[in-house]
Amino acid sequence: MRLHTKLTLLFFGVIFIPLVLTHLFFVTEMHNSLYNATVDSLENLAISTSREIKRFIESERNNIIALSRTIGSHYSDNSDLSQELEVARSFYTTFDEFVFLDLDGKVAASVPYNINNIGLDKEFIARLKDHIIVSDEEFLPNSDKRSIMFSSPVYSNNTPVGVILGYTSFQRIWEILEGYSIGSTGYVYLIDEKGIILSHPDKNIIFSSIPPQYIPPVNTGNSSGFMEYIRTDNKEMIGGYASILEDTFLDGGFWCVIAVQQTSEAFSSLLLFRDQITLFIVIVGTVFIITGVGFSYRITKPIKKLEDGAKRIASGDLSHHVEIRSGDELESLASTFNTMTDALYKSRKHLEELLYEKEEFINQLGHDLKNPLVPILNVLPVVIEKTKDPEIKKLLLMISDRISYIKHLIINTLKLAKLRSSYQKISLEEIPLSSLIEEAIQGNKILAEEKNINMKNLVDKEIKVYADKLQLEEVLQNLISNALKFTDRNGEVEIGAKKDKGAITVWVADTGIGLTKDQLSHVFEEFYKADPSRHDLASSGLGLSIAKRIVERHGGKIWAESPGLGKGSTFYFTLPNGKKDL
Repeated sequence: MRLHTKLTLLFFGVIFIPLVLTHLFFVTEMHNSLYNATVDSLENLAISTSREIKRFIESERNNIIALSRTIGSHYSDNSDLSQELEVARSFYTTFDEFVFLDLDGKVAASVPYNINNIGLDKEFIARLKDHIIVSDEEFLPNSDKRSIMFSSPVYSNNTPVGVILGYTSFQRIWEILEGYSIGSTGYVYLIDEKGIILSHPDKNIIFSSIPPQYIPPVNTGNSSGFMEYIRTDNKEMIGGYASILEDTFLDGGFWCVIAVQQTSEAFSSLLLFRDQITLFIVIVGTVFIITGVGFSYRITKPIKKLEDGAKRIASGDLSHHVEIRSGDELESLASTFNTMTDALYKSRKHLEELLYEKEEFINQLGHDLKNPLVPILNVLPVVIEKTKDPEIKKLLLMISDRISYIKHLIINTLKLAKLRSSYQKISLEEIPLSSLIEEAIQGNKILAEEKNINMKNLVDKEIKVYADKLQLEEVLQNLISNALKFTDRNGEVEIGAKKDKGAITVWVADTGIGLTKDQLSHVFEEFYKADPSRHDLASSGLGLSIAKRIVERHGGKIWAESPGLGKGSTFYFTLPNGKKDL
């Protein structure tokens, strides 16, 4: 991973990730806080509404008790009950109907309507005589409107004389609840213990039942809490509830006020905040990322220049300078880098001069060494031919061989020196390998025939290599002549080649004297002779060193393998399979 990418990721990790985590933390905390606040608000609304309804119920209950005492205080058989009820109705305006029952449960008087029968069973009437009762399951007399009935026994001189009934329409309750609103989707409604809706903004569902799962867990005692549910229209709702429990409710029933709101609206401020903070984080994160990318680019651009400069210098362009104007340590580094490059350039120039002088010296030395030998080698054959003394002739022949060896050694030493020189160029061309090997075989044919050695060219005629023809001939000549030289009579030498991955591998195998492991490790060293016991004046010990240098200059490698002494040897070398600038 490049430094530019690392720095960008570092900025992302150091800046953006903490922002996201902070965002998640604040959104979570806000959600919890808003959730608790919403639940508390809805629950408190339900409680305050329930208290207002409770006060109304208690007020009506107290009014009916007060009315029963008023009637009882001056009750007589001749009392005009209708007149008294008319007066009471004008005073207790929240009641829609008053009915007075005698001890037999018959209607003795009613206001404002003349009612003969209120439709109550005898058992219920019997309970009315002994209890103050509030019932929400009654209907206004002569009407289908459901109402709340308040009743209280009437005593005159501590003697029961009847029961006073007061009916209040649920419209009074509705008016209380209609005074409360919760946003655009919230509302307050009232149910009883059976799940019957007693009040609701949607008048069409009043006095219908709600599913049991929507009924809050209120059973006994004053209680309140919160609830969540999904409506039949798949709207998620959240709300609070508070119960209205009165000992005077018939059969221990209760009412429950429920304040609810759609969850989406309840948490709309949170959603808005979340969207705003998300947008803020995206904007800030984008700014930081762009800043980070720019900052990392500012840091890595000079480093990239240094890298490119190092590559150009590595390729040999020591005149290249890296220009950085950052005013910091990177500029100082570039200046030091350029100083180093200048020093390298001067050193290379000096080295090139020394190498050139060395080349000139070697060439001159070779010329000076060879020149005296030429006339000697030209005269010696004539002298040897005219010499009659066998001992002197033998001595002259030995001198001739030694001079030839010295000449051969000088030539090979000069070759090796040239191959080491950077001025020595390689002229590449496409060469049919099989034809070149055949020429090398023909060049060694006389020696092969003298030793009756079978030479085989196993190279496919389709194989071609890109190489310097003269230098490749030198390699093949050295390897083949060595194979013939160290192979006994009636032996065999094979030359083969194969295509490998991106290269051509050539081998020369013989059935000769073989090599030990130690000899294999030194065989390509200069002036090394695998068999020093053989006084071969034609061998300078440089042939394989020259072959190694040529192969390596072509971008290949050379090595030897042998099972051991007396088991033959195989020399391998590779050449790139294609054109290559050398």
